[in-house]
Amino acid sequence: MAISFFAIHWIPGENDPGVNVVRGVPPISEALSQVAQAADRMATLPVGERGAYLEQHHPHLKTDLLYYLRDMEKLSSAQEVTRVEFRYGSLQDVAAESGDGETRHGFFEDQIIALVYIQGAEFPITVIVECLNGIFTLPEQLRGLQLVGDHAPRERFTIGPREGLTHHVSYATAIDLATRFNLPLYRGRNLGAQNRITPTEARALESQTDRVQVTVRVFEGDVFDLRRMQFIPAPRRPST
Repeated sequence: MAISFFAIHWIPGENDPGVNVVRGVPPISEALSQVAQAADRMATLPVGERGAYLEQHHPHLKTDLLYYLRDMEKLSSAQEVTRVEFRYGSLQDVAAESGDGETRHGFFEDQIIALVYIQGAEFPITVIVECLNGIFTLPEQLRGLQLVGDHAPRERFTIGPREGLTHHVSYATAIDLATRFNLPLYRGRNLGAQNRITPTEARALESQTDRVQVTVRVFEGDVFDLRRMQFIPAPRRPST
């Protein structure tokens, strides 16, 4: 069942900022925790350069985000996403989900926030990207954050000529998709049995991909439908 987020208002006590609702509470998920470095770096950049930096270093963030929201059932396959908006900044006086099941009141600093707009819904789903904790705050507060990305959703894609999964999603999401759909993983370019690796081994190699290639075996024409969590093999796909 999908969770709907709604705006609430918290009036803190005098001199009581509350808790850091990103790094002071358990995360809902660490699937996108790698954006923490980008969020910290963006704080040091001129305002006008932040959006380009985010797009350069996390070009597939919109697709990854929707995949994990659907995986966690915060979005159902029946819900059509019309737009994904990224905003950046700091806010006081917010309430947020926590990984321990509680709602915490407090603040966040220098964070990337995602607003996911759904066809027919009055308000977007709003989450802190680093931890996927849903936030509850007034719409005017969110509009006060800097817009650093505005994207049409892309939840269905086809593997093109000479493409791999990382042409469409991040490395971590590619490994997750390989696991979900039982797609073989290899260390290096040689797709021989001696080079097969497990998803756990592939995840451990993420920090070494500048010198070690990890390959998910996909073929031109393979289709991935992330909204419905479906893998549609190419019509003439060789057996694996």
